[in-house]
Amino acid sequence: MSQGSGEPWMGEGKGTPKGNRTAESKRTADGKTTGEGKRMAEIKGWHVFSAFVVFFGAILASNVALVYLAISTFRGIEDPKPYLRGLEYNQALAERERQRALGWHSTIDLQSGGEGYRLSVAMATLEGKAIPGLSFEAELRRPATKLEDRPVDLFATGKTGLFVADLGPLAPGAWDFVATANDSAGNRFDIRNRLMIE
Repeated sequence: MSQGSGEPWMGEGKGTPKGNRTAESKRTADGKTTGEGKRMAEIKGWHVFSAFVVFFGAILASNVALVYLAISTFRGIEDPKPYLRGLEYNQALAERERQRALGWHSTIDLQSGGEGYRLSVAMATLEGKAIPGLSFEAELRRPATKLEDRPVDLFATGKTGLFVADLGPLAPGAWDFVATANDSAGNRFDIRNRLMIE
Protein backbone atom coordinates (compact mmCIF):
# COMPACT_ATOMS: atom_id res chain seq x y z
CA MET A 1 0.00 0.00 0.00
CA SER A 2 1.43 3.30 -0.97
CA GLN A 3 1.62 5.98 1.62
CA GLY A 4 -0.08 9.27 0.77
CA SER A 5 1.21 12.72 1.43
CA GLY A 6 -1.44 13.33 4.02
CA GLU A 7 -3.35 15.81 1.85
CA PRO A 8 -6.56 14.68 0.16
CA TRP A 9 -6.62 14.65 -3.63
CA MET A 10 -9.36 16.93 -4.92
CA GLY A 11 -8.81 16.69 -8.64
CA GLU A 12 -7.51 19.22 -11.14
CA GLY A 13 -8.67 22.78 -10.43
CA LYS A 14 -10.54 21.73 -7.35
CA GLY A 15 -7.75 22.24 -4.92
CA THR A 16 -7.82 26.02 -5.17
CA PRO A 17 -10.21 27.57 -2.67
CA LYS A 18 -12.95 29.70 -4.14
CA GLY A 19 -11.78 32.83 -2.38
CA ASN A 20 -8.19 32.51 -3.65
CA ARG A 21 -8.83 32.55 -7.40
CA THR A 22 -6.72 35.08 -9.27
CA ALA A 23 -8.35 38.34 -10.29
CA GLU A 24 -6.32 38.63 -13.46
CA SER A 25 -9.13 37.52 -15.74
CA LYS A 26 -12.79 36.71 -15.59
CA ARG A 27 -15.06 35.07 -18.13
CA THR A 28 -18.25 36.86 -19.11
CA ALA A 29 -21.53 35.19 -19.98
CA ASP A 30 -20.61 34.97 -23.67
CA GLY A 31 -17.28 33.31 -22.93
CA LYS A 32 -15.06 36.34 -23.48
CA THR A 33 -12.32 37.17 -21.05
CA THR A 34 -12.03 40.65 -19.57
CA GLY A 35 -8.98 41.87 -17.70
CA GLU A 36 -10.11 43.10 -14.31
CA GLY A 37 -6.63 44.26 -13.58
CA LYS A 38 -6.53 46.42 -16.73
CA ARG A 39 -5.45 49.96 -15.78
CA MET A 40 -7.42 53.04 -16.81
CA ALA A 41 -5.86 55.57 -19.21
CA GLU A 42 -3.35 57.53 -17.23
CA ILE A 43 -3.75 61.37 -17.09
CA LYS A 44 -0.37 62.94 -17.43
CA GLY A 45 0.88 66.44 -16.82
CA TRP A 46 0.82 67.49 -20.46
CA HIS A 47 -2.85 66.47 -20.69
CA VAL A 48 -3.72 68.90 -17.89
CA PHE A 49 -1.54 71.63 -19.38
CA SER A 50 -3.13 71.22 -22.84
CA ALA A 51 -6.65 71.42 -21.39
CA PHE A 52 -5.63 74.52 -19.43
CA VAL A 53 -4.25 76.24 -22.55
CA VAL A 54 -7.30 75.38 -24.70
CA PHE A 55 -9.81 76.50 -22.07
CA PHE A 56 -8.25 79.88 -21.27
CA GLY A 57 -7.21 80.40 -24.89
CA ALA A 58 -10.86 80.14 -25.94
CA ILE A 59 -11.88 82.66 -23.27
CA LEU A 60 -9.12 85.08 -24.30
CA ALA A 61 -10.00 84.79 -28.00
CA SER A 62 -13.69 85.49 -27.37
CA ASN A 63 -12.86 88.51 -25.19
CA VAL A 64 -10.52 89.94 -27.84
CA ALA A 65 -13.19 89.47 -30.52
CA LEU A 66 -15.86 91.20 -28.40
CA VAL A 67 -13.56 94.13 -27.57
CA TYR A 68 -12.65 94.58 -31.24
CA LEU A 69 -16.31 94.53 -32.31
CA ALA A 70 -17.26 96.98 -29.57
CA ILE A 71 -14.51 99.46 -30.45
CA SER A 72 -14.93 99.20 -34.23
CA THR A 73 -18.74 99.54 -34.32
CA PHE A 74 -19.72 101.81 -31.40
CA ARG A 75 -18.65 105.44 -31.52
CA GLY A 76 -18.81 105.60 -27.70
CA ILE A 77 -19.20 109.37 -27.44
CA GLU A 78 -20.90 112.01 -29.54
CA ASP A 79 -18.36 114.71 -28.80
CA PRO A 80 -14.68 114.04 -29.63
CA LYS A 81 -13.59 116.23 -26.70
CA PRO A 82 -16.03 115.53 -23.85
CA TYR A 83 -13.72 116.77 -21.11
CA LEU A 84 -13.15 120.16 -22.74
CA ARG A 85 -16.84 120.29 -23.55
CA GLY A 86 -17.60 119.84 -19.87
CA LEU A 87 -15.24 122.65 -18.92
CA GLU A 88 -16.88 124.87 -21.51
CA TYR A 89 -20.41 124.10 -20.34
CA ASN A 90 -21.25 127.76 -19.80
CA GLN A 91 -20.07 128.48 -23.31
CA ALA A 92 -22.31 125.71 -24.60
CA LEU A 93 -25.29 127.24 -22.81
CA ALA A 94 -24.45 130.60 -24.37
CA GLU A 95 -24.28 128.94 -27.80
CA ARG A 96 -27.75 127.51 -27.32
CA GLU A 97 -29.05 130.89 -26.30
CA ARG A 98 -27.42 132.48 -29.37
CA GLN A 99 -29.07 129.90 -31.63
CA ARG A 100 -32.42 130.53 -29.97
CA ALA A 101 -31.96 134.26 -30.52
CA LEU A 102 -31.53 133.72 -34.26
CA GLY A 103 -35.19 132.88 -34.46
CA TRP A 104 -34.66 130.17 -37.06
CA HIS A 105 -36.86 127.13 -37.36
CA SER A 106 -36.33 123.82 -39.19
CA THR A 107 -38.82 121.17 -40.28
CA ILE A 108 -37.55 117.72 -41.26
CA ASP A 109 -39.54 115.32 -43.39
CA LEU A 110 -38.68 111.86 -44.76
CA GLN A 111 -40.60 110.30 -47.63
CA SER A 112 -40.18 106.86 -49.19
CA GLY A 113 -40.18 106.48 -52.98
CA GLY A 114 -39.55 103.88 -55.61
CA GLU A 115 -35.74 104.02 -55.37
CA GLY A 116 -35.35 104.82 -51.68
CA TYR A 117 -35.96 107.77 -49.40
CA ARG A 118 -35.95 111.53 -49.91
CA LEU A 119 -35.18 113.87 -47.03
CA SER A 120 -36.49 117.44 -47.05
CA VAL A 121 -35.45 120.31 -44.78
CA ALA A 122 -37.55 123.46 -44.61
CA MET A 123 -35.78 126.48 -43.08
CA ALA A 124 -37.42 129.77 -42.14
CA THR A 125 -37.59 132.32 -39.37
CA LEU A 126 -40.25 132.06 -36.66
CA GLU A 127 -42.20 134.66 -38.64
CA GLY A 128 -42.09 132.44 -41.72
CA LYS A 129 -39.57 134.51 -43.66
CA ALA A 130 -36.92 132.94 -45.87
CA ILE A 131 -33.27 132.84 -44.77
CA PRO A 132 -30.98 133.95 -47.61
CA GLY A 133 -27.68 132.30 -48.54
CA LEU A 134 -28.13 129.03 -46.67
CA SER A 135 -25.70 126.14 -47.06
CA PHE A 136 -25.56 122.81 -45.19
CA GLU A 137 -23.09 120.36 -43.77
CA ALA A 138 -25.16 117.26 -43.06
CA GLU A 139 -24.76 113.60 -42.19
CA LEU A 140 -27.00 110.61 -41.54
CA ARG A 141 -25.86 108.42 -38.65
CA ARG A 142 -26.79 105.26 -36.85
CA PRO A 143 -27.17 105.85 -33.08
CA ALA A 144 -25.07 102.82 -32.07
CA THR A 145 -22.57 102.33 -34.90
CA LYS A 146 -20.57 104.42 -37.34
CA LEU A 147 -20.33 101.76 -40.05
CA GLU A 148 -23.42 103.07 -41.88
CA ASP A 149 -22.77 106.82 -41.48
CA ARG A 150 -23.16 108.68 -44.75
CA PRO A 151 -22.97 112.31 -45.89
CA VAL A 152 -26.17 114.03 -46.96
CA ASP A 153 -26.02 116.42 -49.93
CA LEU A 154 -28.88 118.90 -49.59
CA PHE A 155 -29.75 121.05 -52.59
CA ALA A 156 -32.17 123.93 -52.93
CA THR A 157 -35.48 123.46 -54.73
CA GLY A 158 -37.60 125.96 -56.55
CA LYS A 159 -39.52 126.57 -53.35
CA THR A 160 -37.88 129.17 -51.11
CA GLY A 161 -36.38 127.73 -47.94
CA LEU A 162 -36.85 124.08 -48.99
CA PHE A 163 -33.84 121.78 -49.42
CA VAL A 164 -33.93 118.10 -50.34
CA ALA A 165 -31.55 115.14 -50.53
CA ASP A 166 -31.99 111.72 -52.12
CA LEU A 167 -30.80 109.14 -49.60
CA GLY A 168 -31.41 105.94 -51.52
CA PRO A 169 -32.36 102.72 -49.67
CA LEU A 170 -32.13 102.79 -45.87
CA ALA A 171 -32.06 99.82 -43.52
CA PRO A 172 -34.89 99.64 -40.97
CA GLY A 173 -34.32 101.12 -37.53
CA ALA A 174 -33.26 104.44 -36.03
CA TRP A 175 -31.22 107.06 -37.88
CA ASP A 176 -29.99 110.47 -36.70
CA PHE A 177 -29.97 113.40 -39.10
CA VAL A 178 -27.23 115.78 -37.95
CA ALA A 179 -26.66 119.05 -39.82
CA THR A 180 -25.33 122.57 -39.52
CA ALA A 181 -26.94 125.37 -41.53
CA ASN A 182 -24.85 128.45 -42.31
CA ASP A 183 -26.06 131.70 -43.87
CA SER A 184 -24.14 134.32 -45.83
CA ALA A 185 -23.69 136.46 -42.67
CA GLY A 186 -21.83 133.68 -40.85
CA ASN A 187 -24.69 132.62 -38.57
CA ARG A 188 -24.82 128.94 -37.68
CA PHE A 189 -27.81 126.80 -36.78
CA ASP A 190 -27.42 123.20 -35.55
CA ILE A 191 -30.03 120.58 -36.43
CA ARG A 192 -30.45 117.12 -34.94
CA ASN A 193 -33.43 114.93 -35.64
CA ARG A 194 -34.20 111.23 -34.99
CA LEU A 195 -35.69 109.35 -37.95
CA MET A 196 -37.34 105.93 -37.74
CA ILE A 197 -37.40 103.52 -40.69
CA GLU A 198 -39.86 100.63 -40.44
